[in-house]
Amino acid sequence: MIESLKTNCFNSINFDLIYGLPMQNEESFRSTIKKVITLSPDTISLFKYAHLPEKINNQRVLSKYPMECGFKKQKIFESSKEYIESEGYKYVGLDHFAKKSDELYKCFSKGKIKRSFMGYVVNSSKVSIGLGASAISSSGFGFIQNERKVENYKNQIMSGNLPIINGHLQMLRDKKVEKTIQKIMCLGHANITETILELSKDETSHVLHKLQSFVTDELVTLKSGDLRVLEKGRPYLQSICMIFDLNVKASYSQTMT
Repeated sequence: MIESLKTNCFNSINFDLIYGLPMQNEESFRSTIKKVITLSPDTISLFKYAHLPEKINNQRVLSKYPMECGFKKQKIFESSKEYIESEGYKYVGLDHFAKKSDELYKCFSKGKIKRSFMGYVVNSSKVSIGLGASAISSSGFGFIQNERKVENYKNQIMSGNLPIINGHLQMLRDKKVEKTIQKIMCLGHANITETILELSKDETSHVLHKLQSFVTDELVTLKSGDLRVLEKGRPYLQSICMIFDLNVKASYSQTMT
């Protein structure tokens, strides 16, 4: 099938893999990656499974099965990253890998990639329309999210209503924070001075305190407002960027575990 796609004008084929699933461990996930690499996709993405049975009803049945968490889950990622790189893929950042011949890596090496809700992308648009339950749409001034439950989503659509449950209108400060986050996510560094000036005294103290823990762990450096993510800090890009987004809800941060 992969060969058929490649001979029919599909220039880049990606595999999304989820690690940390119930009954999955480092060895079983390595077996999955080996099988995927034999298919030679152009890019590979590793996404962390977020177990939130209190929010996602159909996950409750999975709670009775063993699953790796914390350090053991991170170890799955780290060993997988090492293996994928040994097979010739380049680490683009956070959760994406690409062959040197792929457009994603070429854009990354030129510092031109962007980060969207779907991950790293070659081209980006200010307007993105999400279709289906839980999908997120964005524009140049805000975000909205559709109903998470399929039945509720369908009912709203059939009633002629927009199936929206969440939304956020971006202010000027949000746009400046977004710009900083994009630079950190895509370039691995940013001058955070302008962003800090937008914060209150308490917010600034909170951000700098959080950043200091990453400095102490030698994941980032911070000198005269210039924040740089070190190589071993790249898998933690999302956690680093979340420090600057003071709109992030505590419930969302749980998906990082």
